Amino acid sequence: MKFFSTIAALVLALGGSAYAQSPADLTPTEYRNIINAYNNQTSTSTLILSGTEVPRGTRQYLGGVRLTRGGKTFCGSSLIAPDWVLTAAHCDDNDVNFVAVGAHLVSGTRDGQIIEVVERIPHPKNNRATDNYDFLLLRLARPVQGIQPVALAASDQSAEAVGTVATVMGWGRTAQGGVQSNVRLGVDVTIWDNKRCGTNLKTSITKAMLCAGGEANKDSCQNDSGGPLVVKRGGNDVLVGVVSWGKGCGVLNMPGVYARVSAARDFIDEHVAAARWL
Repeated sequence: MKFFSTIAALVLALGGSAYAQSPADLTPTEYRNIINAYNNQTSTSTLILSGTEVPRGTRQYLGGVRLTRGGKTFCGSSLIAPDWVLTAAHCDDNDVNFVAVGAHLVSGTRDGQIIEVVERIPHPKNNRATDNYDFLLLRLARPVQGIQPVALAASDQSAEAVGTVATVMGWGRTAQGGVQSNVRLGVDVTIWDNKRCGTNLKTSITKAMLCAGGEANKDSCQNDSGGPLVVKRGGNDVLVGVVSWGKGCGVLNMPGVYARVSAARDFIDEHVAAARWL
């Protein structure tokens, strides 16, 4: 399993006892903390395994969450209304100050609309220990111009049927330990049944979570949190998930876990009148 010896060494070095037998024994928060510690020793880049470049000018609703205006993206996000962005609640561990909407590059001010965040609203049911309801709304200082917000998956869950192929996107390295990509990457993953996912991951997968992936070396991974998982419906991209957590990266039969967008409809509608549901 990826990072097996590295994670074990880090837990021991940090004086932790949570690492019992394998990464599957860790809680989502424990796993993320260990991965972040690893990243701090090497790189803070995101990672989409086996990703290909998302063509410039397409899927511009994808936004990079940043500490500084021209700094590197540390979380992904999705534009869901002209002045609202949806990301993961645990991205608020860092200072969420700017979003670069429509940017193709991971950093800098050469492309995209880089807008300051003026309000952060986590889902009221968010549980940081389990990452349940891992949603964070970001209100921008001004509306984004000329970019169509992504549609959201309706609460009937028809867009996220088991076996549906979805696309997850972000900025990152194409291989573990490699050089960080300077451009947006995407990879196709298949949606899983929650019960099977929970069995494989040896943890509880709630109705507010969605699993996708499980194919060797095709996955989202650490610090790619908050980015979009979309499916095609009637020619439109529909946002079904927000990158949340995982146990391993690109490990066979170990899918990534996403916050299920359809489970957050009441929360989103309460704050974002212009959200579009399909």
